Amino acid sequence: MKKHRILCICDGNEFCGITSSSSSSNSNCHDGSIEYLYNDLCWFIWHEYPWKLLPKNFKPRRLVHLNLRWNSLHHLWNETKVMFYLRYLGDAKFGAFESTSLEEVHHSLEYCRKLIQFNLNECISLKRFRYVNEELLESVNLNHCSSLEKFPEFLGRMKPELEITLSFSGIRNLSS
Repeated sequence: MKKHRILCICDGNEFCGITSSSSSSNSNCHDGSIEYLYNDLCWFIWHEYPWKLLPKNFKPRRLVHLNLRWNSLHHLWNETKVMFYLRYLGDAKFGAFESTSLEEVHHSLEYCRKLIQFNLNECISLKRFRYVNEELLESVNLNHCSSLEKFPEFLGRMKPELEITLSFSGIRNLSS
């Protein structure tokens, strides 16, 4: 079997360019969680991802692009994931990560030194988000993250052109 590097599941009307004869509603999904995802994935886009967690055995070491728009995740992952190649967590072209149930971004995101775009727009339940590495970061979108009260700690040297948007977030003070 060939290695699977791209997984894109979304409504045919969306930006993925993949047409679908069925609706992307969660009614076709089983309870519980998905059992397996390919560890060789470089691009992982799944609009309306229906489960609360990613599979425990999912170790996407070469993942570059992660976008689970309108998902049901409560945590991105529960253990440290080393994703040296991750560049996009949500993006402008395929849309924000957008999860109304996401509560926490795991602290291992600090190891993602190639991250360029971090778009968690409308993650209204997001409460904990400790670190993000900003060496290459160009944009951070935390719009409508109304439960997030503390701005994440940025690791590395901040680029002067870094764009940060916080409209309608719960953040009231920025630490120095």
